[in-house]
Amino acid sequence: MQPQHAPPPVRITSEILLADDQLGSPERMAVVGDYLVVLDAHTNPAVHVLRRADGIRVRAFGRNGSGPREFRGPRGIDPVAGDSSFWVFDEPLQRLVHVDLRRDTTAVGDRSVTLRSDQLPLAAVWAADGLILSAGLFAHGRLARFDQSGRMTGTVGRIPVDKGPPAVVQHAYTGTLVARPDHGRFALLTRNADRIELFESDGRPLRTVTGPAGFLPVYKAGSRAGYPVMDSGEDLRFGYVDASATGSALYGLYSGRRRGEIPGYAHYGTFVHEYDWEGRLRRVFKLDAYAIGIAVDPEGTTLYASRLYPTPAILRYRLPPGG
Repeated sequence: MQPQHAPPPVRITSEILLADDQLGSPERMAVVGDYLVVLDAHTNPAVHVLRRADGIRVRAFGRNGSGPREFRGPRGIDPVAGDSSFWVFDEPLQRLVHVDLRRDTTAVGDRSVTLRSDQLPLAAVWAADGLILSAGLFAHGRLARFDQSGRMTGTVGRIPVDKGPPAVVQHAYTGTLVARPDHGRFALLTRNADRIELFESDGRPLRTVTGPAGFLPVYKAGSRAGYPVMDSGEDLRFGYVDASATGSALYGLYSGRRRGEIPGYAHYGTFVHEYDWEGRLRRVFKLDAYAIGIAVDPEGTTLYASRLYPTPAILRYRLPPGG
């Protein structure tokens, strides 16, 4: 795979949508109708719903815990297209929880699916056929498939060819799994590489592409307490640290920095790469902040980014029309 040519970056300027002491580390976001849903595992409650028009927090819910309406580590949002509902994936609990913004928060958790596997799912989204696709530390296949009861039914694709046992390689190549709004296509944007994998509606691999730098994960296969682990050092390079998707485009929050370059900041993104769903790099945006998460509205006209410093905040950017 050859690196793609990068068009000149377009600098975009932010405005603060929300900055207050109720934000901790807002790492995951998604646009759901007129609202921006923010997951913050460092706050209690963990789910924040902001009005996109003015940034006002209209509700917050999800106490810390393992109960039906509680979260221990919300890591992903899977919006339901054309609806006011979405699913939250709680990685420690291995649970997908349905949320409908038309209902009272007491209904949160009335619908949920717990993934049952002796391996470790790290991300999960619904597929168009009613099954669940998951990226994780699976011994066989790139993605796992689960039925609506949470039972693992099989895997699809192949684990990347690299050093170490399957769980270590899967860890090195982990990333953000996003769905096209119609759930007819999926993408996995690698956290430790300049690499994007595209999948069909059932999870079968479509193609893998590289971005403008074309680097792969830098790691060694190690062992800890008798278990294989991914060992990395100051030369580990961060690629796509978060992602968002619309019907026509993929957006990857990109770092490109090695861990030792900017200690404490290397895993933050200052660029956003826009790809089409065939994997072609179309545009590059340069942010005016070190971001940890992004979300893009369905029209592709507004980009939201979350930052930690100098204060935790949700930022809003206006995207120029596509060329």
